[in-house]
Amino acid sequence: MNDRERPPRRSTHHVTAIGANAAAVAVNFGVVSTGPNAHINSWILPPQAWGRPDEVNVAPGTHNLTTPRPLVGRTTELARLHRSLTNGPARGDVHVIHGLGGVGKSALALHYARAHTAEGRFAWWIRAHDEETVESDLAALTYRVNPALAQARMTPRHAAEWARNWLQSNRDWLLVFDDVADPGLIEDSVGPLTTGRHLITSRRASGWAVAASIHFLDVLAPEPARELLRRCSPDGSDDVIAELAADLGHLPLAVEQAAAYLEETRTPVARYLARLRATPDRMLRAGAHDTDPQDTVAGVWRITEEAVAARSPFAARLAHLLAWYAPLPIPREVVYTVADDQAEVDEALGVLAAYNMVRLTATHVEMHRLVQVVGRMLDDGERHGPDVLTDAHASAVRALAMALPASSTLYNLPNLRQWPWWLSVLPHIDHLVGTSVPVGARVDVARLLLAAEKFRSLRATSNHAAERVQQAVTLLAAELGADHVEVLAARLNLGWAYEAAGDLGRAEDVYTALVSDHERVLGPRHEATLTARLMLQTVHLRLDKTDNSNDLAVDCERFLGPEHELTVFARYHHMTSTITADGVSAAALDEARRNTHDLVTLLGEDNPLSYFTRASFGVLQAIAGDPAGGIGLLEEVIDDCRRACGRDDEPWLAFLRGLLAVALFFQKEWHRARELLDEVLPRLLSAYSVTDPDVLLLRYLHCMAMFAADDLERTHAAATELLDDTVGVFPRDHFVVMWSRLLLALCELGEFHVRQARELASEVHADMERVFGSHDENTAAARKVLRMANALCAIRHPIRWLTGRL
Repeated sequence: MNDRERPPRRSTHHVTAIGANAAAVAVNFGVVSTGPNAHINSWILPPQAWGRPDEVNVAPGTHNLTTPRPLVGRTTELARLHRSLTNGPARGDVHVIHGLGGVGKSALALHYARAHTAEGRFAWWIRAHDEETVESDLAALTYRVNPALAQARMTPRHAAEWARNWLQSNRDWLLVFDDVADPGLIEDSVGPLTTGRHLITSRRASGWAVAASIHFLDVLAPEPARELLRRCSPDGSDDVIAELAADLGHLPLAVEQAAAYLEETRTPVARYLARLRATPDRMLRAGAHDTDPQDTVAGVWRITEEAVAARSPFAARLAHLLAWYAPLPIPREVVYTVADDQAEVDEALGVLAAYNMVRLTATHVEMHRLVQVVGRMLDDGERHGPDVLTDAHASAVRALAMALPASSTLYNLPNLRQWPWWLSVLPHIDHLVGTSVPVGARVDVARLLLAAEKFRSLRATSNHAAERVQQAVTLLAAELGADHVEVLAARLNLGWAYEAAGDLGRAEDVYTALVSDHERVLGPRHEATLTARLMLQTVHLRLDKTDNSNDLAVDCERFLGPEHELTVFARYHHMTSTITADGVSAAALDEARRNTHDLVTLLGEDNPLSYFTRASFGVLQAIAGDPAGGIGLLEEVIDDCRRACGRDDEPWLAFLRGLLAVALFFQKEWHRARELLDEVLPRLLSAYSVTDPDVLLLRYLHCMAMFAADDLERTHAAATELLDDTVGVFPRDHFVVMWSRLLLALCELGEFHVRQARELASEVHADMERVFGSHDENTAAARKVLRMANALCAIRHPIRWLTGRL
């Protein structure tokens, strides 16, 4: 018998019990039971049950890990985690893997832990979503290490404490705390245990004061996500599989959930994709038949949402609002409109970021596309009813509408330095207004539509601007009435959309009706009425129609004052119409210089119209006899524009370069003008309508430049196509039409199609004589071509020619 088995000596002390049913024991090796209902359970434990923790050894590689599924697309992340734990301290090392729910944190940790045990070391997996589970899994560690203690009926708390003592007495172990909801839950376990390593998985990105290193786990790269789907649906086309992986946001849980569904139901990938888009709430809850609802995408994120709501109800509401935007970065200026206190918004965003529901930068907020889908879903318990979701949708619309820069007039356009911001919000506008129009937000939806299409029309990047602006007009009229000022202003935007698309006929009709309606509702002196007249005048100038532009300039100055922006615009338009009719005299050029300066000062240097106005003045300089000065100014404007917008592919920039070609044409640099137009016209034709009057003018100059370079074949083809496109835009006696026909006559002459050339030249000469008069230089040019055609025709018939000579 050893010392531990030898009973202690008997005590010589005497004890006394006083009172009814009292018992007194000095030394006892049996059981004492008192009371009428006393009941005793007793166990005889083996001696090894009472061994000290530091004396209990386990077999190499002992663990409680499950068998992991193959890890796809995480080779780099696993290697990085291995390096981090290997190179860190040998003891007390704490590592955290955090990321979005369903991103594969647990799978990565499990693969690392299995590699740890493969080297003969101890690893233990602890579910750490609450304190009771942590104690329970630590108690299980105790019973695995010392099975005899399982008979001791220890409380989980005491068993967990024994496990901590055992861990502290041993080395080179790994504890994995999975799905830690609150860093405080594991402080008692992580802090004192310094003889091994800790690996933590959590949706929490912050609060890890004890962590030696923190690893953010992002979604899968596109190809591994596609590979997971391809394994379960080998018959699916690569394009459809790529679309499905993208719609699932390359999130491992969502991809695996879809893969399990595809494999079990044998559903074609294309059909699953269609269902996901039509009923995402159903498909994000649907896995294989044995899938726990809490393990689906919807279930996982509902748990996160509950944790967020418990910590900050405002953050939970903000998450529902963000769910309605596009899955792209959202400018913080938009989110700040939700509350009066920016600090409150920042704190709520911090809570969402702490649970990896959003990603934050100093300027933007981004939410994963599937988090947004779940945020727009009704859950099974109907905690978030239709009203909650509708209110969130309306709030998202209102927040974005409030964030838009104020636009007091039609000409108050986004300056070029604001374009990156506008480009970042356009997808969110499209996403918001493309779902449905929430009740109570129709006016805000209309304002978003107007702002988006105004910007797109400015950049010539919208194929449906007029249609969407008409939708905005309809929404506003339904809410405010047809004669409301905001409705009339929206109709001005409709005319501008038609104008930007090159449909000047419909634009003219809209503006004509608007002038009448403005005069009826607001009176002839109102600023909005004068604006409608100015827009109508713009179309008339582009169509070369006569217009009482001087009357408008006089009215604007009389009713609004000489410095008002409309007065400045009206003066500029009057100057333009005068130049169009009479040519560019020195006095006209001086007036144009003054008007250009006034307009740029009024609008600001970075307003797109300022660049266009300066470029137009450069063209006037070239027409007036100073092509070198005009070219220099145009090159300066193009460089300024490129620096301001930071892009080389803007249609606006291509149009300015087209104006540079006009100036080169007047300097008779045919070759350079032709090369420049060869480059910019395809870009303009892809952005603007082929029948846009300004584009038609550049195409005409392109024909002239090709003819001057003796490229008759291309000139003939281009002039023929140009004439077809001018039908319905320009009348027969428009100079572009007449000169294009004259170019065709010259091409026919060059190809010795003399009869066709003579017929064309004769028609053009008659038209020019009627329009310009007999002594105009245009008529003289047509007459010269006609004489050449007649002469060549006579040479081709020598007998007739000789008879005529005799």
